[in-house]
Amino acid sequence: MIKMIYGFVIFIAFLFAASCKKDTPVVPPIVQQDTTSHLINWVIDDIGNYGSYLLDIAIIDENNIWAVGEIYMNDSLGNPDSKLYNLIKWNGTEWKPERIYFTNSQGQSFLAPMKSIFALSENDIWIGLDQLIHWDGSDYIEYELSDAIFQSWINKLWGKSSEDLYVVGNGGNIAHYSNGQWSKIESGTDVNLRDVWGSPDGSIVWAAGFEDSYGTVFLRNTGNGFEKVLEITGPNMPHPPNEITHVFKSLWTDKTDTVYLGAIGRVYAAPKNTTGYAKENIWWDYENQTEYPPETKIIRGTAGNDIFVGGYLQSVSHWNGASWKGYLELEGDGTWYSMAVKDNLIITVGESFSAPGNARIARGYRIK
Repeated sequence: MIKMIYGFVIFIAFLFAASCKKDTPVVPPIVQQDTTSHLINWVIDDIGNYGSYLLDIAIIDENNIWAVGEIYMNDSLGNPDSKLYNLIKWNGTEWKPERIYFTNSQGQSFLAPMKSIFALSENDIWIGLDQLIHWDGSDYIEYELSDAIFQSWINKLWGKSSEDLYVVGNGGNIAHYSNGQWSKIESGTDVNLRDVWGSPDGSIVWAAGFEDSYGTVFLRNTGNGFEKVLEITGPNMPHPPNEITHVFKSLWTDKTDTVYLGAIGRVYAAPKNTTGYAKENIWWDYENQTEYPPETKIIRGTAGNDIFVGGYLQSVSHWNGASWKGYLELEGDGTWYSMAVKDNLIITVGESFSAPGNARIARGYRIK
């Protein structure tokens, strides 16, 4: 009975605070979530020679992982090879580099760094450069996007299926693949789009991006095209009251009613119907919490109580539903550009700036 009375008093106090402070956003009480394990064994893999980097990663299973970027290796004589690799695959034992060429409609074949990758299954993998390549289990199928549809390198891809796929890029570029056809999607912004992700049922798709010292944008598509939830532009980056104070680097979701956004030292949670702003996540107490998310370039997870963020200085942090945990053993002179999480496997990729300078991969195996 005492607990019931106490709970009722807290609830009334919360309602009273909400009615008295109409000009400021009301932060509800923190609700304790079930937690996931912070215990992860990390293995670092350095790949390639000077100038190598990896920009994106896809986990099919623990013995089948693909990463894309620009990788330089030694030739058969042990000398540096100036001819790049743009794909590496983990087979459960080692990383194997590959060269994937693109042939355009004029019959010209070229080798270029790959920017992004998204895997729907082991026989359904999409890779983005300034064009698209689809692995169907036996062949690499090429898709050439005309300038009328898409005018950018493909920064990220996401899709519910191979018949419902989105790509985003610089200059607000968005394209959609449906019923065997690619079409241009108007975004309403010129800000560079850095990430795209959707709900598991595909009913809502989010996109976000930024330009250094210029602006940030947060977009939503519920089936009628993309609309701006928030856009802040200009050299001084003004921030309206009670709105987001950091540029968006990445986003991710596992549900239809909430999206999680990574920024500089912050993670935000926005409801599906948010208008104008996303409230800062209430997961931690800045007065007492000792660990915080880093300046985030990528955010991924499996659920709201199992979220990972990574970014500059090769920092990685994990939210387990109650606290943040940073993994100091990963930190160094470099950057994580992307990340994938599947069950108890966490992979992040980027580059190391320390000599000799190479691509770097961190494989994390969670202790159950």
